[in-house]
Amino acid sequence: MQPITSALSPIFSQLSNMDIFSEYLNDENVEKRERAKLWRASIGLQSVDNLRVSNFLVETARKHIEGLISMDEVHKMIDEHYAQKRKLSKQD
Repeated sequence: MQPITSALSPIFSQLSNMDIFSEYLNDENVEKRERAKLWRASIGLQSVDNLRVSNFLVETARKHIEGLISMDEVHKMIDEHYAQKRKLSKQD
């Protein structure tokens, strides 16, 4: 079975922001490489729809790739980030 990141490689080549996380693609740590590939795929799918991801998401993804936070923590941080944004937008 072909890995999902390999199946998406044609999409990667068409996207302008796919240099993102490229520093991890040759990392000796297999887990970092795989996490980077999956994040690149996720961000690439956003780009296909002409959507741009926030710097917050990129930095959160980088922490996950580095193994500093778990995926559960990623979810929690994103939920808290957007809850705060909604709260601030209601105040305007």
